[in-house]
Amino acid sequence: IIPGGGALEWLTASSALTFTNENIEELCARIEAFGDARLRQTYAKKSLAQAKTLDYKTLALRLEETLTKAVR
Repeated sequence: IIPGGGALEWLTASSALTFTNENIEELCARIEAFGDARLRQTYAKKSLAQAKTLDYKTLALRLEETLTKAVR
């Protein structure tokens, strides 16, 4: 659960629930939503998948591919 509309939201790529910054009611609703085991499981899977895309090894390979294409 993160504040929406910023870098964290962009970084998580829809793998986190968001709330409007400083909106306590929305934050409470998002916390209550995680009472649903299916929702928690869905977001856990999304978060793990997103974390893999941000792993330094994955990013290094993507950078290498991009640089190789640029040199050709």
